[in-house]
Amino acid sequence: MAAIRGNRATEAAKLGALGAAALFVFVPVYFMLVISFKDMVQFTNAPYTPTWPLHFGNYARAWEYVGPYIGRTIFVVITATVLTTFLGSLCAFTFAQYRFAGQRFAFTYIILLMMIPGILNLIPLYVLVTQIDGLLRSLSALANRVAPGVDPFDFRLLNTLWALILPAVAGGQVMMVFVLRQFFATQPSALFEAARIDGASRFQIYRHVALPLAKPIIATMAVINAVTLWNDYVWPLVVLQRDNYTVSVGLRYLEGQNYVEYGPLMAGYTLAAIPLIILFLFSMRLFIEGISTGAIKM
Repeated sequence: MAAIRGNRATEAAKLGALGAAALFVFVPVYFMLVISFKDMVQFTNAPYTPTWPLHFGNYARAWEYVGPYIGRTIFVVITATVLTTFLGSLCAFTFAQYRFAGQRFAFTYIILLMMIPGILNLIPLYVLVTQIDGLLRSLSALANRVAPGVDPFDFRLLNTLWALILPAVAGGQVMMVFVLRQFFATQPSALFEAARIDGASRFQIYRHVALPLAKPIIATMAVINAVTLWNDYVWPLVVLQRDNYTVSVGLRYLEGQNYVEYGPLMAGYTLAAIPLIILFLFSMRLFIEGISTGAIKM
């Protein structure tokens, strides 16, 4: 009986801790939703409790402002995540299943890249992007001189969404290659040998054998990558101008310099969170399965 009571007390303590953590997470969300339906008078008099009438117009005003930012961010996240997932999984499969000169050195270099904080790459990455942008502008000038009769060329990288996508694809592969390489290396070699005997090419083995096996882990890594890109603030602020900002940077311009309307501001934050909620709802099963199979326990 004492053991049963002890187990019940342990379970109750666990549930209490989980409830406290959930409360800590959802209270700010509650405040955001409540404030998003208020005008300034309601916010001043009762900022944290529901009030009537509800001002749905806050969402219309917020959408007019943040809608273009959300659209650009969705394009960046989808493009970068798809490219990162494809290239990272293909590279990890190659590391796990094939032997080539310099393989150990290359994989060690990937592990070393994981030890460098991302913020330390900010200045070198900006210098690299600036140099590529200068090269592209020189190519544009050359092309315009060679073909003056056509529409002028304007090749550039800075202040374009590709300044976000290309570095994200290059940097996002590091963790994915490390995790998936470990996973592919632990799979029975008989699976891949059977596919080779049946006449499958290397890419067909990757497409029809390796990817289905790693679907939960790939989904987990893709969701983490998408959330990171969606919330990225510093890099878009550095390489973009206001007409091309993503949602994390654009939201701050909902705040006036001398006056802040908290209702439309919170409505903008709510709209910015909806795509991530939809993403997680559609990928929740694979995400949880990927975590349980060790996607992020390396």
